[in-house]
Amino acid sequence: MENNDEFITFMCGACKQEIEATRDMAGIEAECPGCGARIVVPSPEQKQEQKRKTIRIDLGDLLNDM
Repeated sequence: MENNDEFITFMCGACKQEIEATRDMAGIEAECPGCGARIVVPSPEQKQEQKRKTIRIDLGDLLNDM
């Protein structure tokens, strides 16, 4: 059984492909396996910062306004 704490999951900024990398790869520059764009594996601290910036909306409210 894999320990999910050992992995960082993030999205490619170019194609939005979800990518999973081991924690020891944090800070390493690589190519997105989906589109080939240059990506940098974020550190766990950077991931926390990204989560704080996320705003969730209820699509039901948007659809009702149309």
